[in-house]
Amino acid sequence: MASAKIHINLSLGLIEAEGDETFVSRVYDDFKDRIQAAERAGGGGDDEPDRGGATPQRGGRKPAVRKKASAKKANGKTEGAGGITTYVPSRNTDLDLSKLAAFVGQYAPKNNPEKYVLYITFLKDQLKIDPCSMNDLLSCFLEMKDEIPGNLGQNLIDTRGNRYGYIKFTTPHDISLSTTGINHLNHKMKKKVPE
Repeated sequence: MASAKIHINLSLGLIEAEGDETFVSRVYDDFKDRIQAAERAGGGGDDEPDRGGATPQRGGRKPAVRKKASAKKANGKTEGAGGITTYVPSRNTDLDLSKLAAFVGQYAPKNNPEKYVLYITFLKDQLKIDPCSMNDLLSCFLEMKDEIPGNLGQNLIDTRGNRYGYIKFTTPHDISLSTTGINHLNHKMKKKVPE
């Protein structure tokens, strides 16, 4: 049977499941049903977080319930745990990206995660910007005339996740390379063959 994986964040309420398709589908259906039931019941409000129908654990204790992360405001845009997917980046016109094409041109990035590695490395090494922001990365995409991912924030989350693990961040303004990203650039990323 085929292996499947699901990762849902909902502002770090998190649910992850990995296994055969049937198992992952059951986890998703159960999760979806609980969310829909909570919405129909009024969601419990902010003071009473939804426990998702949790039952007491062994010993009669109730399971720990996470409080929602408080949202921080910057420039009128909500940030925090789920802020990266809702943040709307804009071009940073203060960046000198004139040498970006020459730097990226040494490599043959095969996907957006590899482009992020190159852009973040350029920003750090050439422009001394570390950590960088989503605005800086959008500016690199625009400068290189690369196709911008439909949801840049989700694309960054995927690049940070288990599949790649190339970057780390907690807000749209503190994006940097992880050790895995540095190692990928130095040891695995394909360089262009000189013509």
